[in-house]
Amino acid sequence: MNRALKKILAFGLLASLALGLLAACGDDEPDPQQQQRAVAEQQQDQQGMTAAAPSTQQQEQQQDQPTAPVAEGPLKIGFLADFSGPLAEFGPAIQTGVELAIKHLNDAGGVLGHDVELVVGDTGLDPTQATEEARRLIEVEGVHAIVGPLASSITLAVTESVAASAGVPIISPSATSPQLTIAEDNDYLFRSTTSDAAQGPVLAQLAADQGLSNVGVLFLNDPYGQGLAEAFAGAWGGDANLVSIEDGQASYLSELQQAASNGAQALIAIAFPQQAEVFLREALEQGLFNHFLFVDGTKSQDLIDAIGGDYLNGMQGTAPAAGPESDSLRAFNEAYIAEYDELSPLPFIREAYDAAIAVGLAAELAGSVDSDAIRDNLRNAAAPPGESVSAGAEGIAAALDAIRSGDQIDYAGAATSLDWDGNGDVTSGYIGVWQYADGTIEEVSVTAFDLSGGPMVATPSASDDQQSAAVVADEPLKIGLLADFSGPLAEFGPSIQTGVELAIKQLNDGGGVLGHPVQLVTGDTALDPTQATEETRRLIEVEGVHAIVGPLASSITLAVVESVAADAGVLVISPSATSPQLTIADDNDFLFRSTVSDAAQGPVLAQLAADEGYTNVGVIFLNDPYGQGLAEAFEAAWGGDANLVSIEPRQASYLAELQQAADNDAEVLIVIAFPQEAEIFIREALEQGLFDEFLFVDGSKSQELVDAIGGEYLDGMKGTAPSPGPESPALLLFNQSYIAEYGELSPLPFVAEAYDAAVAIGVAAQAAGSLDRAAIRDSLRTVAGPPGDPYAIGGEGVGAALAAVAQGWEVDLEGAATTLDWDENGDITSGYIGVWAYQGGEIVEISVTAFDLNE
Repeated sequence: MNRALKKILAFGLLASLALGLLAACGDDEPDPQQQQRAVAEQQQDQQGMTAAAPSTQQQEQQQDQPTAPVAEGPLKIGFLADFSGPLAEFGPAIQTGVELAIKHLNDAGGVLGHDVELVVGDTGLDPTQATEEARRLIEVEGVHAIVGPLASSITLAVTESVAASAGVPIISPSATSPQLTIAEDNDYLFRSTTSDAAQGPVLAQLAADQGLSNVGVLFLNDPYGQGLAEAFAGAWGGDANLVSIEDGQASYLSELQQAASNGAQALIAIAFPQQAEVFLREALEQGLFNHFLFVDGTKSQDLIDAIGGDYLNGMQGTAPAAGPESDSLRAFNEAYIAEYDELSPLPFIREAYDAAIAVGLAAELAGSVDSDAIRDNLRNAAAPPGESVSAGAEGIAAALDAIRSGDQIDYAGAATSLDWDGNGDVTSGYIGVWQYADGTIEEVSVTAFDLSGGPMVATPSASDDQQSAAVVADEPLKIGLLADFSGPLAEFGPSIQTGVELAIKQLNDGGGVLGHPVQLVTGDTALDPTQATEETRRLIEVEGVHAIVGPLASSITLAVVESVAADAGVLVISPSATSPQLTIADDNDFLFRSTVSDAAQGPVLAQLAADEGYTNVGVIFLNDPYGQGLAEAFEAAWGGDANLVSIEPRQASYLAELQQAADNDAEVLIVIAFPQEAEIFIREALEQGLFDEFLFVDGSKSQELVDAIGGEYLDGMKGTAPSPGPESPALLLFNQSYIAEYGELSPLPFVAEAYDAAVAIGVAAQAAGSLDRAAIRDSLRTVAGPPGDPYAIGGEGVGAALAAVAQGWEVDLEGAATTLDWDENGDITSGYIGVWAYQGGEIVEISVTAFDLNE
């Protein structure tokens, strides 16, 4: 026996003796963590001893079949959850996910030669009880890692008071508070769900999509409630009364009255079922609210059973969710149904499964049940560059076999990617929209997020049966841009082009369309129908474009479509032509728009005039499809007196028309015109003392106009224009990428709409698998409407959408400016109209109003 071998054996004997002495001490409890680490060190030393002098036969055997490490005892996973108290509904359901994970690990041979064991503790939504249970699991039961707790406040208490100092990793499947990101956890706190930094914006978008602009919010005064309320408020563009509540109150009537003040239209319930049952009942009884929105904490069968489906049916909420059905999710669902007969409607079961699987795989990777070693290998078990392995019995067996063979793995979770960052956060995942329906809970849709750079969709991993060879076209997709680079609207063409160019950059950064970079070809329409139709023919017949973004003006768009594009079978998407006349154009279904009709802007303009205190107005409008349509929409919604006077473009003076508009003491002039005409008649109105107050629209939302007239004359005067809504995921991504590319956002209108149009064309062509012009048109509604999975375009979201449709996924593009849900006329029937103002010589946004023309 050589000297080194004697030293190793001596160390092993000493370690065993030390453990025996510790166990024999009657006064002092043994530290299971120290025992685990000593045993692990002994195992590693013995493994090293065995490997010191292998025979030739052993070497051959090891090369053919690696020997898996065997631990002295089983891996013990603790599960801390609520089996009593306000969250008792959730504990048993979430435990089923953990038990299924352990079954799959054990069916595959266990971890390190032993079956995994589960030890359960009840937290009761009580920090004192929870920390005592955590100590019992660690110090008495000797668990090596913990799945849970459920609530954010309890997770923070357990981690910061017990687990971090004990060196035991915690993976919560459901603690969503952003406060966990900055917890004092010594890198022992992970979560297998997404932060409410993602749920908040989706909740805000859901409220906006329901037409709400003023909401009340009741939120629990704890890390969960505070974090989600703050994330919602940060993304919400309307009015909100945020009111905190304490757990255990007998009544929340005072808080409800605060939340309902100033005409709040709906109540957002950021609480748990026990509190929600109390205040929902009071809200209904007192007539304070009958419209509610919910979150993950109130996604509860017990709650709807208590309140009654008659009161809550059809009401929706948000919650972290599994994404579109991947191989991993499908395998989990099949296994869960086989084990428990049906899927549970309650949240966080898949996340709990993923957490337990990750612990088992990390221990196998570490070759040890040492808690530190498990923690250190969690990220290795579930991140590139390892081979992707899925959930389910077969997937977990394959993962363990790969580890035992010395291969790297990347566990693709049933719920999320589990690509943990430095804070133990999963930065990409999905937020679902769900609803109460017929007294039960049903899923509605999902939105993907990547919080590493703001919310955005994640690139899907197509399953084997979805994968297909990528279609490669013979030539590049060519998108034409018809806009005004000269003439009265020359101010707008270059800014709108930036939106199209950003879209094409992101399409190309995402791999291009059908195997080629997208190309842009521009044409100048100059607000001249003859020039515009000639430029259209050039783009189609000479340049060979496959689709066109533009033109800008309604009159030019109608001329181009009805004279050239419809007959040529070329798709036209205008980002800015708002006339209602486009709805009935003779276009052979080749005319779409990524902005909204003035059938929506007219009523908002009328409401603005009323809100400003006017009862008698003058209106000067261009005698063209744009001016006529907006003037008619305004007049139909206006309840006061009005002098509507049409004008022709390019007149030297509009004094006669101004005098007609000023008849009968009109108090304000509404300017429905473009900057070139508006500059002339506003100057005349001021010089002649006919008007000194004005209201504007999208056509007169112009920096050049305020520069020409002078900010002192127009300061504080307001207008309307189609607008993106509250900051949605897609708008946030667009704004971030636009600023990164151009330094600042443009104050001019329709830039985001132009971006949306170009992205939609690219994704439609990719989905069609063809550059055939009619095929692109036919694919457009498919990629931008239900029942596909929502994809917030912007930034990397564009590449994600391209990848999804290339693999056969159904997508529903969510534009930066609008939903892009086109109707049979190529119109977007729901969206937002903004109110803006000239202030300090600049254009500033004031507010937005949601509308739905179907109502």
